[in-house]
Amino acid sequence: MHAGESLENAEREALRILDSELSRHGKLNMQAFNLVGITLGCLPEQNIQDIPLSQKIATSLLVHISNDLRTSSLLALGGYAVQAVTIVSSMFESAYCIAAIGSNQSSAQKWVNHDDPTRSFMGVKTMVKQGLINLGHPNVEKQTEIEYRVYSQLCMAKHANPLFQMEHGYIIQDGNVVSINGPNTSENTIRAAWFAMEHATALTYIALMSFIKFHLLSQKKDDILRQVLALGKARKQLESEAKKR
Repeated sequence: MHAGESLENAEREALRILDSELSRHGKLNMQAFNLVGITLGCLPEQNIQDIPLSQKIATSLLVHISNDLRTSSLLALGGYAVQAVTIVSSMFESAYCIAAIGSNQSSAQKWVNHDDPTRSFMGVKTMVKQGLINLGHPNVEKQTEIEYRVYSQLCMAKHANPLFQMEHGYIIQDGNVVSINGPNTSENTIRAAWFAMEHATALTYIALMSFIKFHLLSQKKDDILRQVLALGKARKQLESEAKKR
């Protein structure tokens, strides 16, 4: 925001500018959010003691993911892309936690018993690999490296890594460096927002695919799976366009 400009006006202007740049990403994020609701709505009514522990964990984490998805989308669309990327790094851990546990009750109990506040119940790279195995990926080793590289890039925002941070927080205006406090609509911000919103959809896709495979027995399963696969295809199209940009 410019000196003397109110935060309210700056945020309103950022929403207007970014809407045209991020509208497709925003629509895909909303589609993913709604699919989570539809999926969870297909679960049958059960007594809590009859629900497998792995399903309880997956349901709780899927709700967490959907709210992180919505929050990161609002931040990205509002010009706070760095903060959006930070939240998506958390989505990564939640999505692959669902995938790594699958329907394995032993892993679910390990998650419940985990009492170390400084680390996840399973190393992130191990969690990714196990998640991909559970999902039946055809090339687990190669895809694990790709996914972990994405995770590392997402964490750069969370850790204020200089390779990421040096591209944010300021713009060059008339040859001068101008600090940006508040919403940012620079090209670097737009690129970071694309990255955050695209991967937010991708991680929701991972979580949904796992949830459908291991926990959904509804007659509507095939229809939901079709919608989730369409979501994944649309996300891949945005990824292709982002690489070109």
